[in-house]
Amino acid sequence: MKKKALWLLAVLLLIAVTFFALRPGTIELDEVLSARIYSVDNLTFAEEGSVSMEGKWTKGLSSVQFTGKIAFSQPDIVPEDAENARLIFRDNVCTPVFSTNEGMVLPSMIHSFILDREGKGLIAVLYSEYEEKNNAGTARFNREHFYFICVGDIDRDKAIELIYSHI
Repeated sequence: MKKKALWLLAVLLLIAVTFFALRPGTIELDEVLSARIYSVDNLTFAEEGSVSMEGKWTKGLSSVQFTGKIAFSQPDIVPEDAENARLIFRDNVCTPVFSTNEGMVLPSMIHSFILDREGKGLIAVLYSEYEEKNNAGTARFNREHFYFICVGDIDRDKAIELIYSHI
């Protein structure tokens, strides 16, 4: 009888440890991060900037997500009137959704975001061609010519490797 009780206690303890280890965790962000914008086909182009992120960063069992506000120091990357950003990463990639407080979805120059698997940062991949008229955007992505923004400690070469493995 004692063996059964010990086994039951061990199983319950294992379930409790697993539950606490795998449960989603949320972090409140209010940070300005360094960023660098690069061109995939022009090795000499590099421009310094920053990204402001304010909101909630949540790590779950099958996804990572950010909800809040994102602003880039480079103009026009995110629409001026975008009050909300929602990023839901699956396999470390997401398509961002920017919206107003009233819920109107706004177009942006951002094709996708990619998370570095090592936790060093984030990559914003920009459309090759982008035009906006009356809150509607037309965009085209060319794998040979586009810009991207490294946020955090990701270098250009690592970013290009990650981008081509996900797009």
